[in-house]
Formats: sequence, C-alpha cells, structure tokens
Amino acid sequence: MSKTPIISHNQPAPTDRKLFRSRIAALNIAIGGGFRKGEAALIGGPTAGGKTILACQLAFEFGASGAKVALISTEGAPQDLIPRFIANATSTDVGRLRPGTDEKYCAILQFLSTDPRTKDDMARLTQVLDNNVLIIDGRREGCIPMGHLLHAELHNMGQNRFEPEVIIYDWLGSNETIERRDAFEV
Repeated sequence: MSKTPIISHNQPAPTDRKLFRSRIAALNIAIGGGFRKGEAALIGGPTAGGKTILACQLAFEFGASGAKVALISTEGAPQDLIPRFIANATSTDVGRLRPGTDEKYCAILQFLSTDPRTKDDMARLTQVLDNNVLIIDGRREGCIPMGHLLHAELHNMGQNRFEPEVIIYDWLGSNETIERRDAFEV
C-alpha cells in the first residue's frame, strides 16, 4: 500500500466555490482553507475517535452560518445525536445529557434552556436545527451499499425541497470497497 499524502498544506484557496470554514484552524489549513461546496470530505478514524462529535459540530457551524446541511448518520437514530448537538452548543459534558430517565433528561434540558449562561445557545441551536440542518437516519438493514443509500436520501431531500449545500456523511465503515480495497482502510 502506497503512503500517498492525503493532506496538502499548499492547496490554493478556492475562488469559484463557496467555502465553509470550521472553528478548527488546523483543520481548515489542512484542507486548503475549509470545506468547499460541491466537494466531499471523508473523515475516518477509530471507534470512539470523535467522528460523530466532529460531524455534529460541523453541521451546527455550517447551519448557523446559513447553509443548508444534511447530516446522514449510520451510527444512530437522529434523536440519539441531539445530546451531542446540545453538548457542543452549550459546552456541556455530553455524559450529563445521556437520558437516564425521561424526567431527568427533561429537567436538564429545561435548565439549559432557562439558565442565563446557556439559554441563548439553546435558542440558537433550536433555530439552526429547525431551519438549516436535516438529520437523516443512515443506519442500514442488510448490506445496502453506501452509494445506494446516499442516492435514495438525496432523492428524498429533493422531493421534500431541502437542497443541502453541505452533506456530512457520518459513516461507520463496514462492507464497502473503493478500488477493491476495504473503504474503512482507505
């Protein structure tokens, strides 16, 4: 297997495509200034390496900047991602937001929505999720190829008149292959 670099610090800044920057300066530099409209970026890493948290953070950032964002998650149902969005928006430990009981979870959400330190963040998060971010359940039954699932979801978005500028595919690799190699390895 060749050791081709996947990141170039010498990439020219785009001039003809909208650029979406993250709050992570080193990430922006590594990918030539930010994520470009019309391009795809695959973020890989080990289980529990922070891929989903990064995906939620980027979806929120891009949505807050006014972009329409589709977040397709193969890890969990959309409602399972909401605590990660809340944790990012309010700088709250995501462990506190894991629903132990509905009553406890609702009490924490009520507190975050009314506490002067976090209520503006919660209001902004709600506005962004309601208007600019579509969370899609990308879990698969059986061995539906990733490309087929993505094609179907893009079709559904078009039918619902949601035209994303950014698609984040939070994918936990499985049986996919790219150029006859395991896609998780690639």
